[in-house]
Amino acid sequence: MTDIETTETAAGETEAKPKRRAPRKAATDKPDPMVALLAEMREAFSHLGPLPSQGTPEHRRKHHDGRAAAWGQQYAHEGTSDSLLLSLAFEASATYEAEARYALLQLAGAALALAGKLDGK
Repeated sequence: MTDIETTETAAGETEAKPKRRAPRKAATDKPDPMVALLAEMREAFSHLGPLPSQGTPEHRRKHHDGRAAAWGQQYAHEGTSDSLLLSLAFEASATYEAEARYALLQLAGAALALAGKLDGK
């Protein structure tokens, strides 16, 4: 239904004109929750100190791979966040340098997604 403004002219006639609406305000962009999470992650990371200079020793890779498989099975069985994170952490520790970046990004992505879920985002 359109709002109509009725006016009377000097000759006694009435004119109907549609009312003008105020222009709509532009929608403001909502801040991306991932940007806030990344900022918090950078802040938390700054308190960790220096990164290790060496990767996982060869004699521990097989052990870490076994633990990753066990936690992966636990995650498939229960679907809990701790088993997911532990599975991904052991998987990242078991990988060789060529695969390490992908495994670490999976772990970081899962951790950020769970942190965002805690925030309700």
